[in-house]
Amino acid sequence: MIVVAVSKFGEGAWITVFVVPVLVFMFVRINAHYRDVAKQIMSDEPLREGATSPPIVVVAAQSWNRLTQRGLQFALRLSPEVYAVQVKSETAKMKELTSEWGKLAEEPAKAAGHEPPKLVVLTSTYRQFFKPLVDFVLRKRDEQPQRDVVVVIPDLVVKHWYQGLLHNHRGAILRALLRVRGGPRVVVVNTPFHLHD
Repeated sequence: MIVVAVSKFGEGAWITVFVVPVLVFMFVRINAHYRDVAKQIMSDEPLREGATSPPIVVVAAQSWNRLTQRGLQFALRLSPEVYAVQVKSETAKMKELTSEWGKLAEEPAKAAGHEPPKLVVLTSTYRQFFKPLVDFVLRKRDEQPQRDVVVVIPDLVVKHWYQGLLHNHRGAILRALLRVRGGPRVVVVNTPFHLHD
C-alpha cells in the first residue's frame, strides 16, 4: 500500500493518503460528541417538581402592533411579572409607548384579571437594539437567581419564503444572542404572527 501510495502520489493517491485519515478522524469525533450528549441528557428519574416561583417574563416590544399584542397575551398567561421592553434610539422615529401604555396594555390586563405588564423604555445612543435588551434580561436573571427569565420574541411569519428576505431578522439574532449569553435560566419563546396573502 505504501509503495502504491508513493508511486501514484502525483496521480491522485494523495487524496487517499490525506483525505481518508481526516474523514476517519472527523467521524470518530462526531461519534464521541453524540455519545457525550447522550450521556449528559439520559435520565430514568421521574419528574421532580419542587416549589418553584413563576418566571420573570420579558417581551421584546419594538412598537405597538399585533405582534406585540400577541406576545403580551402569551406572556400574561405565564407569569404575573411581565415587562414589555422597548428599545428606542435617539434618532429613531419610533413612537414611544409610555403615554398610551395604560390604555393599550394596563387597563385591558386588569380587566382580564391579570397583573398589568410594566413598560420599560431603554434608550440606545448608537442605534443598538440588541445590547440594551440583552443587558436588561441578564440583569433580571442575576437579580433573582431562583427564578427563570422567559424572553418572548414576537415573530412575523410570512406566507412565502422569498417574502422573508424583505423583513429584518432581529428576532433570530436576538434569539441567538440570548441562547449564547443567557445561560440555562434564560428561556426564549417565539410567538408567531402569521400574515395572510
